[in-house]
Amino acid sequence: MYVRDLIISLRESRFIKFDLLISACRAFMLTSSLKLVGHYYLHPIFVSMCGVTQAVVTIYKTIRSKKPFAKLTQDDVTKRKADQ
Repeated sequence: MYVRDLIISLRESRFIKFDLLISACRAFMLTSSLKLVGHYYLHPIFVSMCGVTQAVVTIYKTIRSKKPFAKLTQDDVTKRKADQ
Protein backbone atom coordinates (compact mmCIF):
# COMPACT_ATOMS: atom_id res chain seq x y z
CA MET A 1 0.00 0.00 0.00
CA TYR A 2 2.71 2.48 0.98
CA VAL A 3 4.95 1.46 -1.90
CA ARG A 4 2.12 2.05 -4.38
CA ASP A 5 1.47 5.50 -2.94
CA LEU A 6 5.19 6.28 -3.14
CA ILE A 7 5.37 5.22 -6.77
CA ILE A 8 2.31 7.31 -7.66
CA SER A 9 3.68 10.40 -5.89
CA LEU A 10 7.08 10.00 -7.60
CA ARG A 11 5.36 9.72 -10.97
CA GLU A 12 3.31 12.84 -10.31
CA SER A 13 6.39 14.79 -9.21
CA ARG A 14 8.21 13.68 -12.37
CA PHE A 15 5.36 15.01 -14.51
CA ILE A 16 5.40 18.28 -12.58
CA LYS A 17 9.13 18.63 -13.35
CA PHE A 18 8.42 17.90 -17.00
CA ASP A 19 5.74 20.61 -17.02
CA LEU A 20 8.20 23.11 -15.53
CA LEU A 21 10.82 22.23 -18.15
CA ILE A 22 8.28 22.59 -20.96
CA SER A 23 7.11 25.95 -19.61
CA ALA A 24 10.66 27.27 -19.28
CA CYS A 25 11.52 26.22 -22.84
CA ARG A 26 8.35 27.86 -24.17
CA ALA A 27 9.12 31.04 -22.23
CA PHE A 28 12.60 31.26 -23.79
CA MET A 29 11.20 30.68 -27.27
CA LEU A 30 8.45 33.25 -26.74
CA THR A 31 10.94 35.81 -25.41
CA SER A 32 13.07 35.34 -28.50
CA SER A 33 10.26 35.45 -31.03
CA LEU A 34 8.49 38.47 -29.52
CA LYS A 35 11.80 40.26 -28.95
CA LEU A 36 11.04 40.94 -25.31
CA VAL A 37 13.54 42.37 -22.83
CA GLY A 38 16.68 40.24 -22.84
CA HIS A 39 16.08 38.57 -26.19
CA TYR A 40 19.52 39.65 -27.41
CA TYR A 41 21.11 37.43 -24.72
CA LEU A 42 19.48 34.32 -26.19
CA HIS A 43 21.51 32.64 -28.90
CA PRO A 44 19.44 31.23 -31.80
CA ILE A 45 20.94 27.77 -31.30
CA PHE A 46 19.84 27.80 -27.65
CA VAL A 47 16.33 28.82 -28.68
CA SER A 48 16.14 26.05 -31.28
CA MET A 49 17.40 23.50 -28.74
CA CYS A 50 14.66 24.68 -26.39
CA GLY A 51 12.16 23.90 -29.16
CA VAL A 52 13.56 20.43 -29.72
CA THR A 53 13.70 19.72 -25.97
CA GLN A 54 10.15 20.92 -25.49
CA ALA A 55 8.87 18.72 -28.32
CA VAL A 56 10.72 15.60 -27.13
CA VAL A 57 9.62 16.00 -23.51
CA THR A 58 6.01 16.58 -24.58
CA ILE A 59 6.03 13.41 -26.69
CA TYR A 60 7.65 11.41 -23.89
CA LYS A 61 5.12 12.73 -21.38
CA THR A 62 2.23 11.88 -23.68
CA ILE A 63 3.47 8.33 -24.22
CA ARG A 64 4.22 7.66 -20.54
CA SER A 65 0.98 9.13 -19.21
CA LYS A 66 -1.30 6.83 -21.19
CA LYS A 67 -3.16 4.44 -18.99
CA PRO A 68 -3.36 0.81 -20.09
CA PHE A 69 -6.82 -0.16 -21.21
CA ALA A 70 -8.51 -3.20 -19.74
CA LYS A 71 -9.35 -5.66 -22.47
CA LEU A 72 -12.69 -7.38 -22.16
CA THR A 73 -12.90 -11.03 -23.01
CA GLN A 74 -15.95 -12.97 -24.07
CA ASP A 75 -16.17 -14.46 -20.56
CA ASP A 76 -16.46 -10.98 -19.03
CA VAL A 77 -19.34 -10.13 -21.35
CA THR A 78 -21.22 -13.34 -20.63
CA LYS A 79 -20.73 -12.90 -16.86
CA ARG A 80 -22.12 -9.38 -17.13
CA LYS A 81 -25.22 -10.60 -18.96
CA ALA A 82 -25.72 -13.38 -16.41
CA ASP A 83 -25.52 -10.91 -13.51
CA GLN A 84 -28.26 -8.74 -14.98
